[in-house]
Amino acid sequence: MTKTGTLLTLIIFCATFLILKGQSGDAVGYIVTFDDDTLRGSLKHESEKASPRELIFFADGSASAIIYDPKTIKAFGYENNIFISADIDREISPTKLNELSDSPQLFYVKDTVFLQVIISGEKELLSFVDENGKENFYIKDDDKYVWLVHKKYRITTNEASATAYNNNYIGQLIIYLKGCPEMNRILSSTDYELESLVKSFNYYYGCISTNTSYEKEEDRFKFELSPLLGISLCKIGFSGTGNYYLTEVNYPWSLNLSGGVSANFFFPRHLGLWSFNNEVIYSSFLTNGTYTNQINSTNYSNTETQIGTSSMKINTMFRGHLPINYSTLFMDIGISNGFVISKTNNYKRTTYINGESNVTESSALESLNNYNIGFIIGFGIKINRVSGFLRYELGSEISNDNDLDNKINSFYLMLSYKLL
Repeated sequence: MTKTGTLLTLIIFCATFLILKGQSGDAVGYIVTFDDDTLRGSLKHESEKASPRELIFFADGSASAIIYDPKTIKAFGYENNIFISADIDREISPTKLNELSDSPQLFYVKDTVFLQVIISGEKELLSFVDENGKENFYIKDDDKYVWLVHKKYRITTNEASATAYNNNYIGQLIIYLKGCPEMNRILSSTDYELESLVKSFNYYYGCISTNTSYEKEEDRFKFELSPLLGISLCKIGFSGTGNYYLTEVNYPWSLNLSGGVSANFFFPRHLGLWSFNNEVIYSSFLTNGTYTNQINSTNYSNTETQIGTSSMKINTMFRGHLPINYSTLFMDIGISNGFVISKTNNYKRTTYINGESNVTESSALESLNNYNIGFIIGFGIKINRVSGFLRYELGSEISNDNDLDNKINSFYLMLSYKLL
């Protein structure tokens, strides 16, 4: 089997293995049925920016997935997140400045959703984020979930437009969090946003000397560790004056195996669609070329060159994420820092004069650099734990030979599997 065939066979095998392994959810968690049975397994929901409408669940020991929504399960949780099924009145007025309503009137629709628990205990705070990113907060009063009223709308006075607010949530919380003398003063300066509301609830619990039964931790940097495996396709070209045995040769593409590990650091919630992706990968290329200088049928020379490097590369990139249904498209952009660990730099010239031959061997290039930098851009898709991407890298010159341009272009087709 050829080298190319061996590499492709290995890639296909690994791809099949990773895809089969990837048929599990994205996080370890649990669901609670309406019969109060708790089932453990792994799960994934559609978007991390909006409250989930449904989730894919793989029970422990099962290879098949079941899709649940708020009407089919009572609750679910994973990591530091708890969601409960709730029948709510949801206010649907727009919040974008150019779309604001001219009326303070509230427009409700009845809905069954997953509310995220922020604080639970004697008094509870929950949140729901709709598909437009509008965040609404709820409190639990007996067995009902009540929306904390907050609406932004537009008013016009003397032909001038301004923004007004319906802040009834402050009055609701004054009644709800009664029993603490300073609560009215605290709530009067409480904004309709998560951090401010949590601070007021914590003040209340401290005031009445009672502990919460659960409080969602603040969003932190999330980390993913993944092995990488794939192929690289590299091509080098030379241009400039002299060195015809390099500049007149169309060097072929070099196909090689590449692999390593990536560490992807996700930014907190407000920057949740971006991450800082770092990789350490092994990469190599090796190419051969032949240049013939023909004077006549008995006087000519053949110059054979063999050029290549093996490198450990540290790739530093920003990654943008675009969730679509149960997959995520992503784009990488950044730089590659290549540290050369081995070099091939061979030159062999065979001269034929009237039937006699003479061989000269040397280095094809004066030297090969020990460090190379490159610009990276790539696109990929993530489904559950498996990701695949195609990446282009424009490398710097591999040699500092005078009057000789020698940049390298590389493509990477790789798969990864999220371990952590």
